Amino acid sequence: MRNASHGLYSGFSRWLSWRWQCPAPELRAITVPTVPGQSGSETPVAVPTASPEPQQPASEAITPESLLKTPAAVSPTAVEPSADPPTPTMLLMSVTEYGVGTAVEDRRLVGGSDRFREGTRVAFWTRVLGGTSGQGIDHVWLRESVEAMRISLDVGGASWRTHSVKTLHQGAAGNWAVEARDEAGRVLARSEFICVR
Repeated sequence: MRNASHGLYSGFSRWLSWRWQCPAPELRAITVPTVPGQSGSETPVAVPTASPEPQQPASEAITPESLLKTPAAVSPTAVEPSADPPTPTMLLMSVTEYGVGTAVEDRRLVGGSDRFREGTRVAFWTRVLGGTSGQGIDHVWLRESVEAMRISLDVGGASWRTHSVKTLHQGAAGNWAVEARDEAGRVLARSEFICVR
């Protein structure tokens, strides 16, 4: 039994010797503001910093006597509350269904295709989710990557279907695209098609 306790004491003394050589985390005082609506004042709290203390050279090894020195004073740092309270994150509009076709009937796209002849009336149909009454969406018609027409449409609710129509007149042959964009100009949907003679 004596050998087991001697081994335990020996292991503890090795750990203690090692622990004296490890740097202690640096502490910094910060002020934690109270939660609005709760009573109490701001409370300074000591927290460890992220960066460890630099290692001391071997000539200045930490000894039990050096640990008895009085630590340097810690100056508290106040956390400034933000002047503007955080605003809730706005839900972004999204377009979940869209396409180009020849018409919209019963709020649905009909005649969907990626190829139309000159003289055809083409509809771009979108289903918008996450919008609110008063927001808008733009349908931007592009021919050969150049804006040919922009139509601003109102969004009337969280789930809203809307469409715009463009007649492909003679001379409109080429590559076309229609984009649905939110008020910030973010592209929510894009349909491409070809106009042929």
